[in-house]
Amino acid sequence: MGETPIQALRRELGEELNLHLPGEDIEFIGVFQAEAANEPNCTVSAAVFHLDHDGPFEPAAEIEAITWYPDARSGPIKLAPLTRDHVLPASGV
Repeated sequence: MGETPIQALRRELGEELNLHLPGEDIEFIGVFQAEAANEPNCTVSAAVFHLDHDGPFEPAAEIEAITWYPDARSGPIKLAPLTRDHVLPASGV
């Protein structure tokens, strides 16, 4: 689409969570790569950002539901390698 990573993030947040934030609320963390969770022999790459948001948002578009886990690393869900090995450690979780 010719977007920068921050433009893509802002568009996706709006489409998927009805969340619209000013750009200064978003901090770039880095770009990470890992083995894809559900596709053998494939690698995924992600630009990762951090933001704090206390306001409302809701699932939209392709998201059916949102669930919060106080401690994502020990929660009852299986995390994708990119999230488990790179995103959570980079965010201090």
